[in-house]
Amino acid sequence: MKILLTTLHVAYVLITERPKETEGETLEQTRSRQKWDNDDFICMGHILNGMSDGLFDTYQDAISAKDLWERLEARYMQEDATSQAVDSEISNQLIGLMIYLSIKAGHYKVECRIFKKKEKDKGSDSKSKDLVAMISELNLVYDDDKA
Repeated sequence: MKILLTTLHVAYVLITERPKETEGETLEQTRSRQKWDNDDFICMGHILNGMSDGLFDTYQDAISAKDLWERLEARYMQEDATSQAVDSEISNQLIGLMIYLSIKAGHYKVECRIFKKKEKDKGSDSKSKDLVAMISELNLVYDDDKA
C-alpha cells in the first residue's frame, strides 16, 4: 500500500499535518492546503479500498489518512509483537513438557518431533528466527537401556 501511495505522490500526508488556515493567507498557501486535502482524500480512498468489509466498517470513520494509518499501525504492530511473544512462550512450554515427560517416563524415552517454520526478520537479511508451527509427533518409547 505504501508503494502505491508513494507512486501516486500522496504518501506524504501520512507523515505531515494538514496546513492550517490563516487569515490573510496567500494564494499559494491556499493551494497548498487544498492540494493536501485532495491528496489526503485520495490516500484515504486507496487505503480503505484495500481493506476487507469488516476492516472498512471499523476504520471508515478516520478523520484523515494519517489518523487511519496510525490506527492501523498501532493495531497490527502490537499484534505482531504479541504473536512473537506467544511463539516464544509456546517453545518454552514445549521444552518444559518434554523434560517433565522424560522424568516421569521411567523406562521410556520421549520422542518429540516439532515442525519449525523459519522466518526472516524484516529489518535484516542475515538474521532469522524459529517459530514453532506445531508438534507433529509425541511418543513414549520403551528404552531397553533404562530397564
